[in-house]
Amino acid sequence: MKKNRERLVKVFDANAQAYDRYRPMYPAELIQDVIEWSNLQPGDRILEIGCGTGQLTMDFLRRGYSVVAVEKGPALAQMTAEKMENFAGSRVDVGAFEAWRSNERFPLAISGQAFHWIDAEPGIRKVKTHLQRGGCIALAWHIDESQRTSFWAKTNEFYKVYLPEPPLHDRPAGKPQDYLEVLQRSKDLGPVMQRSYEWQQTYSKEEYLGLLSTFSGHMAMEEAKRRQFFGKLGGIVDDEGGEVVRFYRTLLLFVAVAT
Repeated sequence: MKKNRERLVKVFDANAQAYDRYRPMYPAELIQDVIEWSNLQPGDRILEIGCGTGQLTMDFLRRGYSVVAVEKGPALAQMTAEKMENFAGSRVDVGAFEAWRSNERFPLAISGQAFHWIDAEPGIRKVKTHLQRGGCIALAWHIDESQRTSFWAKTNEFYKVYLPEPPLHDRPAGKPQDYLEVLQRSKDLGPVMQRSYEWQQTYSKEEYLGLLSTFSGHMAMEEAKRRQFFGKLGGIVDDEGGEVVRFYRTLLLFVAVAT
């Protein structure tokens, strides 16, 4: 399974430009909640696990915090490092978080759309070793809730043909619920706070197909099948007027180390 996850990392990394261009940012209210709940002070340094191309990173840098990010994909990491150049005290370390070694301790560890690739129990345990006394953990995921749209209805059967459930070795290490349960079981953590932020995004045909091109299941498809899939899907977008509206809920799990 580890070998296949490494393969998917390379697939993500090879598509870093599209990842940077099409992946969504995070609700401003979520960022503000994390800052307030963790009682961050101006200039505090944050640990980020799996920064991608900096979608979540930049939200904190622009608010005056510095970030130490750990990213497995070299091309993804390079794009974030370039964005960090004008922000002192920040850096990206290339490599797997599970193997990352540092004596640094942080008041906050964050991860957006990434921690599900890390096994829950050892992953949370390792995060805690890098927190200061009273430090906090914030994990976020975008969840697509567009099931009631006409576009979803038109593409549901289509997906069953072209993109059935991925093999077990191509799936993430867990779902948000798995990480919630681990956090709740941890005796050295306080109560877990959950909050959802609802929002919607309208995509042009190019933007929507570009977004899909950054998803692991779509990227892992055989080339000829992928071309056919995207061609037919593009036709459905055209039938919908050339735009796709998606409805999202961004889930935040937040917890502080018990003091």
